[in-house]
Amino acid sequence: RIPGATLIDYHSLDFKEKIAQLDKQKEYFVYCRRGIRSKNAAKIMSELGFNKINNLISGITGWEGPTESDI
Repeated sequence: RIPGATLIDYHSLDFKEKIAQLDKQKEYFVYCRRGIRSKNAAKIMSELGFNKINNLISGITGWEGPTESDI
């Protein structure tokens, strides 16, 4: 995972509740393994009123920055 990332399981039963507790004014970078779940998560976030959402389209597999496995 990306260092410092907060993981929220898209498949958890309380996913929407956990997302709704986040600060809607902050900027978020959303990712998963390949980009499909994060696309869906970003859509849900948008529906909940988040405006600053960045989806890593290619997922963590396309990430070229550091990961916790590098640390």
